[in-house]
Amino acid sequence: MSEHDLVYTQTEEFQHRVLICLANIPSGRWVSYQQLGQQAGFERRARHVAKLLKNLPDDTKLPWHRVVGAGGVIKLPADTPAGKTQRERLASEGWLISPSGRLR
Repeated sequence: MSEHDLVYTQTEEFQHRVLICLANIPSGRWVSYQQLGQQAGFERRARHVAKLLKNLPDDTKLPWHRVVGAGGVIKLPADTPAGKTQRERLASEGWLISPSGRLR
């Protein structure tokens, strides 16, 4: 096995484990990018989690909208399509969202 194969395998394992954890976030709950990485067994990988979610297909059924920044703050700008979708989906699950994007 070459070094390239090892890196590729680790990347696939990361993606697989994060997506499994993502799929299991129940409606009405949220987790931070860091918490999702930790649940998948990858400490200190919040940015990697965010990049993975950013690159999900537009038609994904995974509940990506339930992943927010630390402290329950939505990181996507409100004036972007993804930011609007995230806010709409979270509101439909009962979350109140402050003007600053904090979930309550």
